[in-house]
Amino acid sequence: MSFYSFGGKVSCTGEGNRINGRISAESRSGKMQVFDTNLLNLRNNTQNNSVAQNNSAISITLADFNAFTAVGKTWLNYSNDNASFSMNIGSANNSTPQTWALPANFLTYFNGAGRGDFIAVGNVPAALQVAGANKVMRTAYYDENDRPMDVYDHYNFAADGVYHIGSSYDLEVGSDDTFDESDYEVADVPFDLNDNYSSTSEETDHITNQKTLKEVFTVNVDAFGTITTPTGTYDCLRMLTSIQKYTRPNNTVAYTLVSTTNHVGFLTKTGEYFTAKVSGTSGNVTVSEIEYRTVVQTSLLSEGNDVKLNNDSKGVTINIDNDTAHPSAILDVKSDSLGILIPRIAQSNRPSSPATGLLVYQIDNTPGFYYFDGTNWQRLGSTPSARLVTESTQKVGGKGRLTNGSSFIRFNSPVENFENLQINIQLEGDCNGVFISKKTREGFEVKELQKGKSNIEFSWKIINE
Repeated sequence: MSFYSFGGKVSCTGEGNRINGRISAESRSGKMQVFDTNLLNLRNNTQNNSVAQNNSAISITLADFNAFTAVGKTWLNYSNDNASFSMNIGSANNSTPQTWALPANFLTYFNGAGRGDFIAVGNVPAALQVAGANKVMRTAYYDENDRPMDVYDHYNFAADGVYHIGSSYDLEVGSDDTFDESDYEVADVPFDLNDNYSSTSEETDHITNQKTLKEVFTVNVDAFGTITTPTGTYDCLRMLTSIQKYTRPNNTVAYTLVSTTNHVGFLTKTGEYFTAKVSGTSGNVTVSEIEYRTVVQTSLLSEGNDVKLNNDSKGVTINIDNDTAHPSAILDVKSDSLGILIPRIAQSNRPSSPATGLLVYQIDNTPGFYYFDGTNWQRLGSTPSARLVTESTQKVGGKGRLTNGSSFIRFNSPVENFENLQINIQLEGDCNGVFISKKTREGFEVKELQKGKSNIEFSWKIINE
């Protein structure tokens, strides 16, 4: 998710299909981790900008670039290679402002957002730092085996431009890599109307350690005005970019031109950015390979105590043999000597709004595994909650069953003054006899005498005196 020359790709395409557009020689790709933005605390923090139309073009200065890439800022990058829509992209005009708008349903084109956090240069692991960098963006990816990895893109912000100067990879498995690559210009500084420049990106594949992909960007900033995005309306500059893409299998072979495409881009002083491949260079065109970026405070992206795993609909496995999850399982846990420890909680600490099927181990008041059936908590290995049959305002009764010599009868609702309940038991099978071992607001426990282990049914009746 490096920020390429503006007007071209801002992030890897296809919602995380390639690292910075890189494709390995073996077609193994790193996928950007995509976050569900509904889980991020953004709803009450979304900007709602509205600006008056200016008759002069904005200038995006070094101070502006520094502001939207400051430590503590995060870029949320949305991308979809498969979506397209019609849009009026205007025309080249350096004297008259124009207005542009993204569709009202624009965000429905995306399943989630990639996330790039700007961090202090000193917070990059020492072995992964690149000399000369004064900006670093850390992006979460999965490697070709769906293992998490962090990608660091290193930049130098200078008075005349923003330059990408290297990439490094913090891998969960295998050796970390740092590539002090050939510098390429991301943007002129200041970024102004009528700017025209070219930049070549030639990056090293993190798997093969070969330079197999080269892209040549020719950027022309040719119009200005305002653009309406999901977060508001902004003054912006329009740019048209021609991208020539070259590939080769390894460093010993000359590059081959494989495609030339045109892209439109819109950039604001606060870092909002939209770019797409276009079928034409003016008027109503079809836009595709769409990408959109918004800038937020990293602190707003806290997901509280939740952790969300996105593994491309594949199961998650926990094991010591590096095996993959069984195709039928969303969670596959494997061990030949260890078990799964379910949360152990007191009855008073049960969740107040449990999901149906929630499982806990209760440590008091008849300890055991309990699950929530949508209405009541049920103890595994016991009978369901007793169905109370009202005989009068003072008498209730029901059926129960001993399982291994015990049973807990649960009331439909908590009962006050439970100590005064008179409980009569009528056995419906042979056993050593039973007694009431415990009364609580939630119910009562029946146990067999002499530590018996019988499995029989019984009837019960309660009189509230």
